[in-house]
Amino acid sequence: MGKYLQAMEPHYSGGYAAIGDEGAHARIAEAMTAYEYRIQKGKVACNGVGKVILAGPAAERRVTDLIDVLRYEHPLGEHPEVNALPSPHARFVGEAHHALRELGADRGWDLDALEAVYRQVVEADYRFNGVWTKPKWNASRTCALGVEWRTDRQLELGFTATPKDGETRWAPFLASSIGLGKIDTAAGKLVWQDDRHALLWHSNKRDRWRIDTETLQIDFLYAPAEEGNPHGQYQLGKMYLDGDQWVAVDPIKARYWLVKSAGQGFARAKRLLEDL
Repeated sequence: MGKYLQAMEPHYSGGYAAIGDEGAHARIAEAMTAYEYRIQKGKVACNGVGKVILAGPAAERRVTDLIDVLRYEHPLGEHPEVNALPSPHARFVGEAHHALRELGADRGWDLDALEAVYRQVVEADYRFNGVWTKPKWNASRTCALGVEWRTDRQLELGFTATPKDGETRWAPFLASSIGLGKIDTAAGKLVWQDDRHALLWHSNKRDRWRIDTETLQIDFLYAPAEEGNPHGQYQLGKMYLDGDQWVAVDPIKARYWLVKSAGQGFARAKRLLEDL
């Protein structure tokens, strides 16, 4: 059993599901992701419970004990301070926090740590922007490069490039729906390759993104393709066609890698090129 609470999943219905504004839904997703992320990092001692699933509304409170997991069904809209919060995303997070506090008080959790998590989210205006890697200077100290994630209608991971005595430029390279998984499974170590180029390693320690800090061009270096493997070249071409893994849609790069794969006789690449 874990020492700290590591995950919290809200499964609410009712009034929140009726919100029709896409922007409001995005803010709710961002705010709840910010809260879940802070919970994960907040060292909330919870007597061996690693995950809580919050479910509502319910006629009465009911706690189901699973292995290392609690499922807590509870009524919504009972807390006057939560009801008075001015926005749907604030109320959504407020409901989650109120339920966890209530559960933690019964179970002897560290409520001070839980309160600290909530304060941090409120002070950050419920935003899920953050720094993955603090800016690092190149050898000549002419440019500092960092990695951040920023949220709007989706989650973006990107580079911040700041020339000496210049303005910071933002270069996103990975986008997904708002949530925690893509960041943790994608980003690894940032290193300068030379004074102009830097590499962000994928967490698999095999692939990497390379940025040209002058042009802000970003390339995904997929090791099997870079090594000349025709199946790897086909896979990278498919990534650029679909834009659903580690790269954005780019038909030109897709065709480039498919042609290289087909040139080595890879049948699936040939067929896909014919279809295109």
